[in-house]
Amino acid sequence: MANGYEKYLTMEDRLQRSVITYIKVKYPKATYIHSPNEGKRTTFERYKAKVLGTRSGVPDLQILLNGKTLFLELKTESGKLSPNQKAYLEELKNNGFVAEVGWGFDDAAMKIDNFFKN
Repeated sequence: MANGYEKYLTMEDRLQRSVITYIKVKYPKATYIHSPNEGKRTTFERYKAKVLGTRSGVPDLQILLNGKTLFLELKTESGKLSPNQKAYLEELKNNGFVAEVGWGFDDAAMKIDNFFKN
């Protein structure tokens, strides 16, 4: 769905769109959630987000299917994790969750498939 805003999508945005399309086709019963932490906000919006529990570093997608949850951070092959992203992924793992980084589309699709095939 191209429109006037298409040109503002980053490489990671396009990667995420491709991964979501993959999930919709391969796992139509899956539910996925994106936490919209990126973007500019007014002072009040930043305050409200913080009060309501918004945290920096939350993985791009939470994918839920058949009682299982995969937290997936998406990065292009040349992308880098921020310190907050590394810390959040580690926190999730320490709490017993599966939290992965998908380095590009093929790696992300493989990690999704490997997680949900078990």
